[in-house]
Amino acid sequence: MEADGQGVEIDPPMPVRLREGKPGKGKLRISDAFNSAHAEGCECCQPSSSTLEPGFWRKVGFGEQAESQESQNVRLILLSEVEKEAEVMSPIERTGAIYGWKRAGEMAVEEADWEGAGDCYARALAFGAALGEIDGGTPFPAWYPRQEVDKLCSEVLVKVSEMEVAIAAAEGEAWLGQAFAAAIRANQLDPSNPTAEAMLRRLQT
Repeated sequence: MEADGQGVEIDPPMPVRLREGKPGKGKLRISDAFNSAHAEGCECCQPSSSTLEPGFWRKVGFGEQAESQESQNVRLILLSEVEKEAEVMSPIERTGAIYGWKRAGEMAVEEADWEGAGDCYARALAFGAALGEIDGGTPFPAWYPRQEVDKLCSEVLVKVSEMEVAIAAAEGEAWLGQAFAAAIRANQLDPSNPTAEAMLRRLQT
């Protein structure tokens, strides 16, 4: 159990079980990364499985809207999986899941596992309802400090921007536009986030 910076104690979610399969050389199994980020879990959360292929984030994207109908269909599958898993979570536990997937993404980045990292970041944003909401409902009640969720999602989007800058070095400068868009969203969610501001300045030079 840890504090979220506002004195609220957050129980980390239970480790999850995703698609089985042997990771490639230099790759992290995403469930292993998540489990490493959360050595202990809460009793409320249930393990889940995913029908999405590794690297689904390239279709889902990180913007407010998916770029095509196919991408939207994949995004809806992701949102459905997340909402099913979150059914047994309190808002505080759901916030803990955002942090857990963010940490798992950071661990994948350390291994240059872009597919795994992007998938983790997409799940983190889905738990924060930053990729859309199912049936127009909100997973965070009015009494819950949603601004804390937005701040955490802003941090995730900064990590997304950093990852896409790194991808640009290998796959082309077109990714810099995606990185800039992620940094803009990060700044919009939390205008006081200094790393988002720094990332915007870096990409504008």
